[in-house]
Amino acid sequence: MNYSHLTDKQKKAILALDTPFFLFDLRIVEQKYALVCSLLKPDKVYYAVKSNSLPEILTTLARKGCGFEVNNLAELDKVTRLGVPAEEVINSSPITPAGDIKGMHSQGVRCFAFDSKDQIDNLACNAPGAKVYLRLFTTNKGSKLDLSKRLGVHPADAPEMLKYAETQGLEPYGLTFHVGSQSSQLDNWKIGLQEAARLGDAFPRLEMINVGGGFPVRYNEAVAPLEEIAKVIACALRESFKKKPLFYTEPGRFLTGDSGMIVSSVLQVEDRKPVSRAVIDMSLFMGLIEKLEFKDGFEYPLETNSKGRRTLYTILGPTCDGEDVIAEEIPLPALEANHRHPPDSSRVFIGNTGAYTLDYSPFDRPFGFNGARTPGIYFLTGDETIAADGPD
Repeated sequence: MNYSHLTDKQKKAILALDTPFFLFDLRIVEQKYALVCSLLKPDKVYYAVKSNSLPEILTTLARKGCGFEVNNLAELDKVTRLGVPAEEVINSSPITPAGDIKGMHSQGVRCFAFDSKDQIDNLACNAPGAKVYLRLFTTNKGSKLDLSKRLGVHPADAPEMLKYAETQGLEPYGLTFHVGSQSSQLDNWKIGLQEAARLGDAFPRLEMINVGGGFPVRYNEAVAPLEEIAKVIACALRESFKKKPLFYTEPGRFLTGDSGMIVSSVLQVEDRKPVSRAVIDMSLFMGLIEKLEFKDGFEYPLETNSKGRRTLYTILGPTCDGEDVIAEEIPLPALEANHRHPPDSSRVFIGNTGAYTLDYSPFDRPFGFNGARTPGIYFLTGDETIAADGPD
């Protein structure tokens, strides 16, 4: 979501609110879920709860029939307290600790991922008889965040791992892989599915293939549309598998990434040549950690309600940490800090911040690191906005 896409009434409503805050449009979440279902045609979609665990997001998806992928008991609790049955939940983290495995299994979760013999032992002990699926290593080439460095079994080692799971009383159910966050290489999905198909031939009792997520959201650069990714996946499923498996997917960012926007206010402006400096009341450490994770020019789209001459700015957060840099050398209309009446200061809008942002903020207290204010949460409802209490 971006400021320029809002109606005049919506803009007026959000400019009357104290900053900083997140603004969400749940209709976008619904639209993205419908797109995944219509283009990928999966047997089941499992939303990756870690990308945004707001109750309103989870409820919106549950109403549409979406399942949920959780990493631990805390995430399971966020889902089940909304009335979602545990049978609609899977656990795709192969490093989930014993206590959480036992707790999830006792509540009714029956499908778990693994990528090591130690995790097989963990599952055999704490989720006896569970359906398990092996996480395969596959290429993450071209992805913004390479997940293959720490998760996944090389396909050559997979047969031994599947056999061991069976000897421990578990039910080898399927395979999963992840092409990396914000993937730009369509062939990554093809390669992963081809590897899974070869293992499926050797272990015909495997029923399911889960392609994870990685479907990109546009920030400040073009990305592959889901339509093209869906064609690659459909072709690989058709050509690589003798029998079509149950097909699952776990989008997180794709469903929520462009449903959110951060609204912030300018606190200080210092005109410099060639790049001026502006400090805003939204800190990198209150939900924009991916700026530090990606380290490759990853930029959120920024807008402002200012109307002046375009100027190059470095946008800083309000803390004293040298890494609290939101954007560098970005052209924006001239910004102003109004010290007599701060609500009239320029606003800076950070677009497409619906995923992997909110859950990094300490919503259990009003201030975070170095006293940075915890952002509020609002939702668009037509031309008005409503407040939310934040994730429990």
